[in-house]
Amino acid sequence: MLPEINNFLINNNVTGGYFLSPWFITLYTNSYKNIKDQNNPKVLIWILDLFIINGWKSIIKIGLCLIKHFETKILSCDLEELLRFLINDILKYDFFQNENYDNLRNIYEKLKIENALIDNIESEYDLKEKDKE
Repeated sequence: MLPEINNFLINNNVTGGYFLSPWFITLYTNSYKNIKDQNNPKVLIWILDLFIINGWKSIIKIGLCLIKHFETKILSCDLEELLRFLINDILKYDFFQNENYDNLRNIYEKLKIENALIDNIESEYDLKEKDKE
């Protein structure tokens, strides 16, 4: 979906396992403490609505939107900075602020993910889990 980022991560030996778990496990709610308007976390509520309606596909798609939003920043990082940014800092930035809601929705709606891609990701995960047994 994002070949330049994909190649950059591969060249730096960074896999999704380094940074996706905290994003997906919490459904991005670990960004809540950094939201300016905590009484109205509009973006997080929207993400949770998407998850309820569309399941994991929406959570993966939000992750891709997040990476796309910060593509320039990610591509400018050295390995240490890259890991720190993806694991800790990325969820502290403006991405989850209410004023970015419309921009995020536009990115989300333009990003098309085929169900086959999600099925492939699930199959790959299942194979890795079988290998661990």
